[in-house]
Amino acid sequence: MADPGPDRWLSVESALGAAAVVYGGAMALRAEWYRRGLFASQRLSCPVVSVGNLTIGGTGKTPMVVYLARRLLASGRRPAVVSRGYRGASERTGGIVSDRRRILLPAQAAGDEPWLIASLLKGVPVVVGKDRCRAARIAQSAFSPDVILVDDGFQHLRMRRSLDLLLLDAAAPFGNGRIFPRGALREPISAAARADAIVLTRSCQSDEPLPPVLTKIQALGRKPIFRAFHRPRLRGVAAPGAAILKEAAVTATEPLAAKRVFAFSGIARNESFQQSVRALGGRLAGAKGFSDHHRYPAHERGALEHAAREAGADIMATTDKDFARLGGENPFGMGLAVVGVDISVVSGKESLDRLLDACANRHRWD
Repeated sequence: MADPGPDRWLSVESALGAAAVVYGGAMALRAEWYRRGLFASQRLSCPVVSVGNLTIGGTGKTPMVVYLARRLLASGRRPAVVSRGYRGASERTGGIVSDRRRILLPAQAAGDEPWLIASLLKGVPVVVGKDRCRAARIAQSAFSPDVILVDDGFQHLRMRRSLDLLLLDAAAPFGNGRIFPRGALREPISAAARADAIVLTRSCQSDEPLPPVLTKIQALGRKPIFRAFHRPRLRGVAAPGAAILKEAAVTATEPLAAKRVFAFSGIARNESFQQSVRALGGRLAGAKGFSDHHRYPAHERGALEHAAREAGADIMATTDKDFARLGGENPFGMGLAVVGVDISVVSGKESLDRLLDACANRHRWD
């Protein structure tokens, strides 16, 4: 095979760089036009809390939405969740995933993340739609919530929000610092100025120093910064051909303890899932990672089970999001452990509760 030579690689890098400049400039201009009112944003009749990030990939938005919804429920509020329903059949048309009591749409229609949110949040309605303003109005009309949580809403500027929470990964807040497609940033770093508060996810300790890159960004200087820790949790174990048969306590590791586990996942950070399996006591016999939001056709499921048996695994394991994409049941001929992530706020928990309470009581634009 001929060496492509430095000129070819330089041209690819130059093309990606040019595309990143154009994309980043367009996103910055769009945000500025919204700020000036040249693009209209729509307001709802109840407070809106947006949970989002600046980078492509996982920073813990879904577990954070679940955490906030539970905190609001505990304080006597009636939250509803609105999500895009990415790659679900109802993404374009919209739909009610959960009516507080029942899950009404399968994961294939709802999208994996909204279905997961609905399965974890009893008593909280979940509505999906690419047009999240319309989805929020459906939620208001059908369920009369007093707070709406918008999953992955930081770039959805068409909806006015009362509180904008920006999630940043403590280890790499801005990825490699470059804008898509050269890097993982969805917008220029300066967009962080829109946030009302920052949540540093995957923080290990409440008193660890801020990542150096954050101390250099003037826009973040006076914003509240909270720290959150990702805790792996065994959601349950599904027998062959069944849904989850038993719920596992937060600290339960027995189903995985000392077992040889074949782990597979299609998320932004497959290696972090494999670490979670180890943290729950499993010994990795093998692993297979796919791209984020990966779907599993029948032939691929057979190949995964074959690989697990060839590796001598006692049990297979996947994430709760991947379990949603499997239709919420175990299609394999061996046990399937379903592992998720819970978020714990380790610094500023009371302050975050006060911020939520203030948001629920008063709109930003009042």
